[in-house]
Amino acid sequence: MVFLSHRSRLSIFCGFVFFTLLLSCVSPQCIEPSADNTCHQAQTAEFLPDVFSYRLPYRPQLDLNGEWEFRRDPAGIGKDLGWHRGDDVFSGRVIVPGAPQAQGHGAPHQYQKTMFMEPFWMRRTFEVPSIASDERLWLRVGGILPAAEIYVNGMAIGYTKSSRTQQRIDITQSIEPSATNFIAIKICGLPEVRMDGLLEWNEGTQKWMGAFRPIYCEIANRLSVIDVFALPDPASGTLKADITLSERASSKYTLVVRLKDGDKNIGRKRVSLLPGTQQISAGVKLKHVEVWCPENPKLYTLEIELRDSRFGDPIDRVGLNIGMKDIRAEGTKFFLNGKPVFLRCFGDDHYYPDTLCPPHDLDWYLPRLQTARAYGMNAVKACVEVIPQDYLEACDRAGIMVIQEMPFGLSTLRENRHKIDARFRDYYARELEGIVRVSRNHASVIAYSMSSELAYDSQTQESFDFFNGSGLPALSRQLAPHVLTIDCTGYVNSKETSKGMRNTDFYASVHPLWMKDILQETDFATDEKAPMILHEYNWWSNYPHPSDRAKYSDAQLKPFWLDTLLETAWANGQGELISLYNKNSLWLQALARKDGIEYARRNRLVEGYILWLLIDFGHWSEGLLDDFWNPKNVTPQEFMKSNGDTVILLAEEGNRCLSMGECPRIPLAISHYGSRNLNNSTLRWRIHRPDGIQEGDADIAEVHYGELTSAGTAKFELPIKNKAYKLELEVELTNDGERINTNNWSFWAFPAPDNEACLIADPKSAGRTIGDGIYLRLYASRKAPIPDGTKLVIAGTVDADLGDYIQKGGKCILFPQGAEIENTTVYYGQSSFYPIYRSIPWNAGSSGNSGTVISPHPSLEKFPNEGMCDLPFVPMMRGFLPMEFEPLRKYGVQPIIRGIDHYYSNRNNAYLMEFAVGEGKVLACSLGVLKQLKPDTTAQVNWDNPAAFIPNQTIQARYLLTCLLDYAQGGYFTPKAAVPRDDFLLLFKIRPDFVEKAESAGQRLM
Repeated sequence: MVFLSHRSRLSIFCGFVFFTLLLSCVSPQCIEPSADNTCHQAQTAEFLPDVFSYRLPYRPQLDLNGEWEFRRDPAGIGKDLGWHRGDDVFSGRVIVPGAPQAQGHGAPHQYQKTMFMEPFWMRRTFEVPSIASDERLWLRVGGILPAAEIYVNGMAIGYTKSSRTQQRIDITQSIEPSATNFIAIKICGLPEVRMDGLLEWNEGTQKWMGAFRPIYCEIANRLSVIDVFALPDPASGTLKADITLSERASSKYTLVVRLKDGDKNIGRKRVSLLPGTQQISAGVKLKHVEVWCPENPKLYTLEIELRDSRFGDPIDRVGLNIGMKDIRAEGTKFFLNGKPVFLRCFGDDHYYPDTLCPPHDLDWYLPRLQTARAYGMNAVKACVEVIPQDYLEACDRAGIMVIQEMPFGLSTLRENRHKIDARFRDYYARELEGIVRVSRNHASVIAYSMSSELAYDSQTQESFDFFNGSGLPALSRQLAPHVLTIDCTGYVNSKETSKGMRNTDFYASVHPLWMKDILQETDFATDEKAPMILHEYNWWSNYPHPSDRAKYSDAQLKPFWLDTLLETAWANGQGELISLYNKNSLWLQALARKDGIEYARRNRLVEGYILWLLIDFGHWSEGLLDDFWNPKNVTPQEFMKSNGDTVILLAEEGNRCLSMGECPRIPLAISHYGSRNLNNSTLRWRIHRPDGIQEGDADIAEVHYGELTSAGTAKFELPIKNKAYKLELEVELTNDGERINTNNWSFWAFPAPDNEACLIADPKSAGRTIGDGIYLRLYASRKAPIPDGTKLVIAGTVDADLGDYIQKGGKCILFPQGAEIENTTVYYGQSSFYPIYRSIPWNAGSSGNSGTVISPHPSLEKFPNEGMCDLPFVPMMRGFLPMEFEPLRKYGVQPIIRGIDHYYSNRNNAYLMEFAVGEGKVLACSLGVLKQLKPDTTAQVNWDNPAAFIPNQTIQARYLLTCLLDYAQGGYFTPKAAVPRDDFLLLFKIRPDFVEKAESAGQRLM
């Protein structure tokens, strides 16, 4: 598909001088030779972008959808055998639109029921009525992946590799009117110069090819409308329509442009066409304007009639749906129809378990997008992929804004972008033009993205100019000046780079810490010259449940990952825990997602995010919804607390652990992107304590839309109890008696630490005996002799002396940081393992945190928990490795606090466990309890040296240590499992590499 001549393309790259006539610039697409027989014939006609919906068929249509003959052609012999003429027998059948791989063609596969990836043919006959001498027959092709040769009555029509652009091609010279005609299409293999997006994703688990959108023939006058660009201006109440005809007018014609609201005309313009005219603009003044927005996705119908005289009957008539909207980026904010808007965008990885390919069914998309709206989402972006036409039409109706991203390098051609040559530049420019032309009239489209995750330092200057400068961004602006342009989603938050200025309206950035952990509030670095949204935010996943298999009973894709889950879980003795793992993991995913979204709403530099993902992506279970758009772990009402137009927030996130006897002051804020300012509002709060509810309120004079407004503080008292307890803070914002939104958060109250915990916190106490015979064998005294009369040893490392002490009946609380038993498996491509509290990101390999399980146990009876490690555990888990206790299972060791591993592996991870060694007892805890008790608590996160991170909250660590001390000194410390002394010493000895790394970093070993 080509729309610009070589001379016009040179003009684009040298400054993008506007071309004058569409058809005069069209040149045939060259045919590239290919070893895989992708094409064999010369081009005979031109493919043009088809901007009109199949759902508004103003012209007579010949429906070519339904059953076609089908035959695979792996050897590329079909043309030689005359398959394009109808020769030979085709025993197979395929339904168009649709992927043959989803219709039983191919061999059984691990990932889908049937699969093949090789060229194939499909063909059928169709009846053509009488065609007048001044009429044309157009073939309309919705989309064929990845490329196709088309033949009509044995004659070559053309070759296309423009799978994302709805196209039309004139086949009048190839058909026989008033007769039965024959069409054959060869679906070709991947050409060398091609698109490379999510649909071609090499690492994906769904493989398909074919005609995934409809095929029609259409009868139109020789002189007809082939392109329309509707440019709305809601502020002035006008609409400008740029119209292109199929050829130059041979005489005088009249063009009538109407904008209709249902059956009612709200604007009309009559324009005269002089002989020789092919392009014309018409400005229509509207009687009234209702803007399109997510809350009110108002659509109008733009109709265009071509008449051969002022009052004659129309010789051509077309129409399309449009919305009156205005999207701008000014300063650091987005404005939709003049008002600030926060982009609550979701990522879509085009995962279709039933059809493999995107469905051609508006009614399939619409209820699903309405579900997304119910969850507060107002935008969508796919990963290096465009949203297809049917999806776009549903977005228009549902009120979902769209960022269209070009499929110009995701998998096999990802690195090609950095050193792109002239062939790809020429091809990508043509493809972008087609994609923009067929989508720019959609009300939902607010931006075009040229690429994703380009590494600027790796780009050649030519690549930068093309993707980020005067190339594709400038072409996008020329073709669609009414929407935004972003050069690249992914990394950089400034317009100025070492290779020049970026041509972009906004930034899309990965969080500065790559993965945002819970309660981390790291700020962004940005030049503040454009709005910023968060790119692919933030890959929170969950542990799947095997019962999900039933949902796939009629699907084409197989839930193969559940086989791995079951195999590893049962092999590692965790089969009976699967349901609990799923429950606790879903809880953690929801907690992390709420934390992350509220962080985005609280950050002054963030004006949106792209939640990755809205639905699961098969074995990457990181969706808000499951693979079939069903809720997983949060209702729309609950999610809207954090994701509504107006959200009440903690003004400062961080420590949720408070001291009993104090009177906390919790600062609150309001992020407001509603339709109007809120005057004279009231914020009410209530705190749920063990002894009842305490309430309060504050009046807020004015809440401006598009701003973060301070909303006072929630004040309450923390009664002193004999053990820690959990509190729940609820807030409600009302305006003129109307509830605007609510929100809630958990807090925990802890008693003051006892003297023993305070002494243990001080490294200067190492080597001392404190309390009732507690010897601190830590830091400089970690190898010191154990004094006679010691009743309990607190240790960080083991050696033969400690083994002998325990063997003879001694008791030990062991904090084995750096021990052999730690799970040091690297994940997420990090050069050094950095454990996180949040759930695993999508590409974390096969290890990481999917949640926790706390078994009922006297050691934690006083430490508040609901069967999993809640927020008080965050600083004690982040940066600290669990113990992989698989070697101890044969001795009957079971964890008190279990870490849920990646379901691929289901390693036996523990943060707290107990066992006997000879006559003695060990309580082993790999949580960072002692590290949290160090006096210096001001250090910040250092990803290259994670052990140095000490957050400034220790009250819960001191209380947990007190709980462990009480348990170890009491009569309940009676482990059921026993571990031989030699195995104990072998598994818990410190690793030499850990010692070397710590010493080189100047860190003190416990």
